[in-house]
Amino acid sequence: MKKQVLVTIAQKPKINEWAFKYALLSLNNSLKCIEIGFADSPNSEFVYPDGNFIDQDDAINIYNQKKDIFTGRDGEVDFEIAIVSSRFSKNWFSISKEGVAIVTTDAWEKAFAPPSVIEYLIYTIFAQLLYMDDDLAISSHNSTKGCIVDFNLLKNNKPGAILSGYISEDIAEKIENIRGQDYLNDFKYVLSREWLGDRDQYGTVGWNLKYSYGFDIFKDSGFKKSFWEKAWEFAPEKFWDIVIYVSTGLLGAIGGYFLAKAG
Repeated sequence: MKKQVLVTIAQKPKINEWAFKYALLSLNNSLKCIEIGFADSPNSEFVYPDGNFIDQDDAINIYNQKKDIFTGRDGEVDFEIAIVSSRFSKNWFSISKEGVAIVTTDAWEKAFAPPSVIEYLIYTIFAQLLYMDDDLAISSHNSTKGCIVDFNLLKNNKPGAILSGYISEDIAEKIENIRGQDYLNDFKYVLSREWLGDRDQYGTVGWNLKYSYGFDIFKDSGFKKSFWEKAWEFAPEKFWDIVIYVSTGLLGAIGGYFLAKAG
């Protein structure tokens, strides 16, 4: 039976929400042991009294107190994950406790992208699925290996770990022995980023993200775009070539006019 994962966007998102949902849900087509669902319409917003900073344990407590309001869920799930935009007090990316994880998008746009925030969120969600699994009893590596369960105390190591798509041998062996090869393969598939496909091939996840949701996962950060970012999308790819060409022509015409006049 598949592990059921419920994801809730518990704060007003700064990300391209629909692109993120599509990308995450697209994994259900390929995963054999994990099924992901979203809480469709949270009826309340995750609010922390001190504003932009969240104490990790308090974040879990706030979610647990309001999870029925947040999720409106029907039926039991194995793991619950809430996405927030506030900063954790210890500047962590995520925290989990007793089947609940809170993941923040704070700082990713300016400090760590690329990879995109969507890749970061999916990577972190699957890392937390390993941490929350009591049967696996997985803890972080003390050293940075590029593995999904590196602690990444130095946050700048996180982008490299996402791009490496690596599960260390000891972690892979533990997953396989306890959950089986198919469960391990699900994680390897997600980390490999094969699910993105070719962004220029019709029907792939990368193509759909680009042409249906206006998000180029190989270029965009995944956050909501500013007015100027949206406007720039309409500029032709050879924009500066055209500007130079037109400018050169104008300068040549002006120069020719004054030379002719002088002659």
